[in-house]
This record gives sequence, structure tokens and C-alpha cells, in this order.
Amino acid sequence: METVALPSFIFKPFSGLKESLSKWKYLSFAQKVSLGYLLVLLVSLPLLITTMAGGAIYFRSRAYSPPATPPTPPNPSPTPVPSTLVNGSFENDSDNNNLPDGWSVLNTGADDGRFLYPEAPDGTYVVKFTPVRRVGFKTIYQQKNISGSSQDVWNFRLWTKTEMTDPRGKVRVRITFRNSRNNISQTVNYDLQKTNIGTYQSGTLTAPQAYNQVIFYIQSSISQGEVFLDDVVLYR
Repeated sequence: METVALPSFIFKPFSGLKESLSKWKYLSFAQKVSLGYLLVLLVSLPLLITTMAGGAIYFRSRAYSPPATPPTPPNPSPTPVPSTLVNGSFENDSDNNNLPDGWSVLNTGADDGRFLYPEAPDGTYVVKFTPVRRVGFKTIYQQKNISGSSQDVWNFRLWTKTEMTDPRGKVRVRITFRNSRNNISQTVNYDLQKTNIGTYQSGTLTAPQAYNQVIFYIQSSISQGEVFLDDVVLYR
């Protein structure tokens, strides 16, 4: 078997790397082949040693991670719109009687009305209705002298929350369209979703007749747990 002498500079792989590359073209074919086998052996040696020792070689890669997206707050406050109502956030109570300024109530008790509430989405106060003990609706409302025509579309939006997940009874919005000239009134109702997670709800009510007065009601007949209302808007 032919013995091929390797040049001495190949045994200095680090300090003699530049020298090795510069003298590659002067090597014979047999020297180049032998040098190639030696390089393969040097590269494979760590893997061979690790495998014989029963271990493994791990290559650490750095995967791309997209920038973290900040979580969206649940049910964010909607875009403000002009409202026909006053004090829709229930923040103002100039005489401190727990009845928000600009609003009136029907069939309510001493524990109903304006209530300091940490989860209020608009300010720090809501309107609270305690459970109904008899048949009927607890009501908060505003009356406005506004003229309009049949088929006018009125839009509403408000934040609601019930203490129980699906309590017995209803929470609803209603509008009475009144024509004082002939003393004719017609009322349209809209039932709201009952949920124990504070939620903005919206809808539309269409005027069934010409009118010169609008009465907007929020009502609860819930008999299990309390009801919370806030950030009420009405517009057409």
C-alpha cells in the first residue's frame, strides 16, 4: 500500500490555517485526498465520541418570535356619540338623593338607584336595581320633547350586568312615542341579554307614528340578584 506523506503545515489547523490554504494548490492529488479524509475525520470526531458515550449533540437554534400583542380589554368602551339623554353615566346627583340628575324612577325602593360601583365603565357610578319582589318592572326613564315622523329609527346603547348568570325575569329598553296633539301614544320594546359579565348592548327602535314627545325607559323585572346599568346613549 502506498504511503502518502502529508505536509507538516496541515497539523497546525488553527495557527497554520492561512498557510494551509495558500499552499493547497501545490499539493499532489494524493495529498489532497488524504487531507480531505483527515478533515472529514476531524469534523466527525466530536459526534463519534458523543455517540460512543451514549450522549447526544444538541444544536441550539433561535426561533423567530413575533412581538407580543397586548391583550384586548374585554368589552372596551365604544366610540362616544352625541346623545339625546342627559347624565347617561349617572355620575351627577346634585341633591344626593341617589337619583341621578335628569332621570325619574317608577316602582323602585330605597336600595335602588345611583350606586358606587368599581366596575362602572363610565365614571364610578351605576344605577342598581334590586330584585323585584312582586309582579312588575322597576324603571328609570327620561322624557324628551322631540318631534319626529313615523319610521324614524332611534338607536340606543348601554352597559348592563346581572348578578346571576341567567336570572328569572327581563331587562328591557322601551320607547313611548307620544303625540300630544291627539293624545295618542305607541310603545316599542327591546329585550336585552342577561349576563353576569358587564356587556355593552345596542339596538334600534322604530317609531310607529308621528310624535312630539319621546319617553325612554330602562326596566327590570329580574327577581334573582341585582341588575347594574351604565353609560346609556340614545340618538337617531
